[in-house]
Amino acid sequence: MDDERKAAVTFDDIAAELRALRAQRGETSFAEISRRISVDRSADGVSEAAATPPRSTVYHAFRDGRARMDAALIREIAIALGESEARADTLRDRCQSAHRARASTPAPMEPVTRSDEAPQQTSFEQPPNDDLTHAPDHDAASSARAFGRWGIILLLLACVSMNALGALLVAELSLGLFLDMIGTTVAAVALGPGYGVAVATTSHGLAAVAAGSTASLPFTLVNISGALVWGYGVRSFAMGRTFARYFSLSLIAGCICAAVAVPVVLALFHDGTGHAADGLAETFRALGLPTVAAVFAGTLMTAIPDALVSGFVALCALLFVHARWRSEHGAIPLLDQLCLLRRN
Repeated sequence: MDDERKAAVTFDDIAAELRALRAQRGETSFAEISRRISVDRSADGVSEAAATPPRSTVYHAFRDGRARMDAALIREIAIALGESEARADTLRDRCQSAHRARASTPAPMEPVTRSDEAPQQTSFEQPPNDDLTHAPDHDAASSARAFGRWGIILLLLACVSMNALGALLVAELSLGLFLDMIGTTVAAVALGPGYGVAVATTSHGLAAVAAGSTASLPFTLVNISGALVWGYGVRSFAMGRTFARYFSLSLIAGCICAAVAVPVVLALFHDGTGHAADGLAETFRALGLPTVAAVFAGTLMTAIPDALVSGFVALCALLFVHARWRSEHGAIPLLDQLCLLRRN
């Protein structure tokens, strides 16, 4: 009987397994684990109020010295970290075994404390401050770890190619959009704003080399602005949590890109850029608007639809990426919701 008790699994064993699993998944944040559990519970019909477990509860499941553990929550954490349901069931059963083993073990006798001794203060370990329940989604470093070095390189190359393909389609078909920011959006959301800026500058640099002219290089600022808006909008302001927020972010991106483009057009392209936006600007001039207002109105009417198209084409591309890195990477919660809809 004593040998059986020594061999029995303990709560510390369960916590150690969870820590090892989390390490394998790139140190997924506790807030992200809680969010994934919430998504899975909501898909099972649990109300929104009861779907999200407290971050502190998730955090303490990974700590040693527990007196009890919620076996069902342990299973949900394992699934949120990418384990199969069979493996998660095994972990839950082991947690239940730990409960039985602890219940069959006699409780140690309490030490006698003299009345003149002050009771010791209990210190409760707090979760890291940078992992708040309502914190923004993964930072760029966590996302980069999720994709790995070669995954990042391949994704960035694909993003530069998407920008080039979009610009080529506009030039060949004389479209009234720009479509040169789709890859920038994907990189900014999937990896972080810095990667989006890298894709923007690389795309415009290669385009200038291919055209043999540096005339379009000032518009790199527009693409960089889009990278910053998309990247920080999703990661720092939680604009990727719902369709409404994502749509709003698309509108904001279009407005900011237009505001950045107008000074470039006015300062360097007095005869126009050759884009369809020039025709809109001329129409507004004919209606009596000043030059600056006419150029801004024409650019805005082109930039907003372009941002909407770019944003949602990028969302489709991100769904493809997200489906393959879901266990380690949760760039935007909206993608989790779309993946659930696609599975159902």
